[in-house]
Amino acid sequence: MPSHVRKQLSLLAKLKLFFENGKSGEALRAYCLSEKILLESIDIDCGASVPRATLHTMTLNSKTDRTLFYFHGGAFMYPLVPGPQMPGVRRIADAVQASKIIVLEYTLAPASLYPNQMIQAAHSLQHLLAAKNLAPENTILYGESAGGNLVLSLLANLKSPHPNAPVINLHDGRFKAALLSSPWVSLDTTTRSFAENASWDVFDADEVTNFIANWQPKHEVWADMLEAEAGFWRDVPVETMCVVVGDKEVFRDGIVEFAKSAGATEYPKVSATTLYVGPHETHCQGGADAALGIEGTGSMLAMLDVIGQKL
Repeated sequence: MPSHVRKQLSLLAKLKLFFENGKSGEALRAYCLSEKILLESIDIDCGASVPRATLHTMTLNSKTDRTLFYFHGGAFMYPLVPGPQMPGVRRIADAVQASKIIVLEYTLAPASLYPNQMIQAAHSLQHLLAAKNLAPENTILYGESAGGNLVLSLLANLKSPHPNAPVINLHDGRFKAALLSSPWVSLDTTTRSFAENASWDVFDADEVTNFIANWQPKHEVWADMLEAEAGFWRDVPVETMCVVVGDKEVFRDGIVEFAKSAGATEYPKVSATTLYVGPHETHCQGGADAALGIEGTGSMLAMLDVIGQKL
């Protein structure tokens, strides 16, 4: 097993205790305090049947009007862990020249089940548009793993509203970009990549099956992006989409199928939707390497290059 994979697995092992006991908001506040970043937090009412979400806004040094709206991963079961996750997010924020990073703190499974997280994301976006004058054309959506699923479920909800989510009108506006690192796009654990990469990746089919059992999603477009009708993902309200995945990921085949359904070209050809498959990379490799101080990994460099060309 390559050294960078061993390092990533070691990092995940060290985080296990926090994953089981930590809270996203508390961890983010501690991180911002240590980094001397101004943080403002607000609770969002998501209706009578869905728990309140929390939006955290980090103010950065950039003077642009751009905002990075970040959705963290963790199988919808685990909280944000800023130490390993924020270095990659900060690298993306710097590349897009964001003056703010907005972090959605959604409630976690199994206490909070599907579709609560998508409904919380939709209510949060509605609040940002109405109360904070968020401009979609200056907003970059960024999601890792389950967070990538949440970005796509939000885009799906804008195009085809979920019956329990608010209807949001962007008035023909489009987000500047959607950046997706190893997005969880399919509930199918029987693809070839699950068999090929079980000994390489950070989780296998049994663990993903456990994630699904705890989250309890349905086979519908807001949870399983491959359930969409033909052409659905070619016309969602975003100017540019970049999808990166490792070729040693169990999610690889589902992500590649999704990207093709969205009309992606494969990097280094850059288009409205661009797919990069990183040789010898595992789940969310770019973010993990950023946390470990490793520079110059394929998926992170590819995403930064797409940002440079398209944004």
